[in-house]
Amino acid sequence: MMQKKLSEIITRDVVGVAPETLVSEAVALMNERRISCLPVLDRGRPVGIFTERNIVRFLSRTGGRADYPISEVMSSPVLTATADMFVYEAFHILMANRIRHLVVVDDDRRIIGVMTLSNIVDQIGQGDGAETQPVSEIMSRVVHTVDEDLPVREILTEMVERSISCVIYTERGKPVGMLTERDMASMFSRAAEFPLLTVTQVMRSPVLGMPKTATISEAASFMRAAGIRRVVVLDAEGGIAGLVTQSDIVRGLESKYIKILRHVIDEKNDNLKIVEQNLEEKSLFLDHILRDSLDMGIVAANKDLTVIYFNPAAESIMGVAAKEAIGKSVAKLHLPHGVAPERFASVLESLENDVRHDFTFEREIGEEIRYIKSRLSLIRDANLVRIGYLLVLQDVTEVKKAEENIRYMAFHDILTGLPNRISLNERLSLELARAQRNGVELALMMLDLDNFKTVNDTMGHYAGDILLQAVAERLISAVRKSDTIARLGGDEFIVVLPDLSDPVPAAEHIACKIMDVMQAPFDIKGQVVGTTLSMGIAFFPEHGTKRQRLFDAADEAMYRAKELGRENGRSNYILAGAAAPGLPETH
Repeated sequence: MMQKKLSEIITRDVVGVAPETLVSEAVALMNERRISCLPVLDRGRPVGIFTERNIVRFLSRTGGRADYPISEVMSSPVLTATADMFVYEAFHILMANRIRHLVVVDDDRRIIGVMTLSNIVDQIGQGDGAETQPVSEIMSRVVHTVDEDLPVREILTEMVERSISCVIYTERGKPVGMLTERDMASMFSRAAEFPLLTVTQVMRSPVLGMPKTATISEAASFMRAAGIRRVVVLDAEGGIAGLVTQSDIVRGLESKYIKILRHVIDEKNDNLKIVEQNLEEKSLFLDHILRDSLDMGIVAANKDLTVIYFNPAAESIMGVAAKEAIGKSVAKLHLPHGVAPERFASVLESLENDVRHDFTFEREIGEEIRYIKSRLSLIRDANLVRIGYLLVLQDVTEVKKAEENIRYMAFHDILTGLPNRISLNERLSLELARAQRNGVELALMMLDLDNFKTVNDTMGHYAGDILLQAVAERLISAVRKSDTIARLGGDEFIVVLPDLSDPVPAAEHIACKIMDVMQAPFDIKGQVVGTTLSMGIAFFPEHGTKRQRLFDAADEAMYRAKELGRENGRSNYILAGAAAPGLPETH
């Protein structure tokens, strides 16, 4: 799915509007066509985009009592992509910019389609790893609910202030109805009635939900069939366990990106195999084939390993002119690059049992290191008598860098450089197994910034990103080298404290250090910003021997700490469960 090009999945039947189109006309068009966005075009080129979120913000600001040209409320500049971009590249653009839509343009920047998260989810199928992974591993545990029949106007304000796309109305802890950005857009013509309307009068009911044991594939299929972008995850009692959105589904499959690199490498190696097969089958040095191998160095040697052919690509890769290489030993050509005679002798020895041998070496060019992949093969005549050798060289530096970059992205949070959810799950599983084996205890801390939303709303998402990066640096300074810090997303962090002989005092000591390093204000874009945080701490094995049990216990404690912070206005941590005798529960 992620290896596809955008041209294979985009929506091409796109409705666009001019910048002077009125907001009311644009909303009516979106409701009529049941679409979530309108590209704003000037002579066929995108200058902005108008989405359901823009509608909600407009309603919150004006109450629908005024009308403006769409150019005054659209999102601009608009992010674009080309049709030959890979899906995984487009997905990273969407996630990095916290958006759902990407306008696809041609070489002349004229619109040819739109790519949304819905297009990606529609492609999820066999082989993506979605058939077995439960939604409980990817769902958002923070769900915005109300248990009072509040005015729609109040809900609208809350959606804008918290940057949330839906609110769930509950009764006795059970989901009864849902109000989304799309619902707000569909009620645009009734905006004047908002002061009189309440949630229960306009909410969508019943709420569509699925159990925590459902798989990602089942969630994706459910969303497609129901025509929705989110689904509530229910616990065994029918209460709300979490919320799964389209972005959660696609993000949950991020670890599969490593397959993309393998696919790219296999394609390049296929070119090598084709050249070698032709040479081995014919047992001839076909000069026109060798010289046309523009990105592969081809070196032919006689049975004594003396070079008799050296193509232009080999000159570039090895840094040696053909006239200097011909007549020399292949082994000597490798000496300047750290391939010792003993190592090359072992390569030749391996050819006694096989017809080819692969090895890699490094070539230094100034301060840069290039990685060269070599394949040495025997060339035999029709009677299987050895008549020479073929050395095929390829500069794989960019492939190696791409592999390292994709591996890093698969296991790290791009913004802070900390381990991400995938990496955390792997590390925590290893630490839990080790703790079980060695009979030691472990603590898991869940942290959440208390005023991060305010920073985002007043100073912008860029300032919020700077704050998250600064917080990550301070967290690193407060913990031990053996501890693991991960970012789950948003302003939520996890700290794993392994090998604790006296777990409660040790965890409290780290919690106090974290609160100490967070006391000093942050310098964000020249403005002084202070922040407090809330921490919940759970212990293995007291609060659970499984990963999810520890997450749930720490999460519940963290929200108790957050409630306490609303009262005392400072950072707090709370231990999971009931406090032990004589041990304070809150700090």
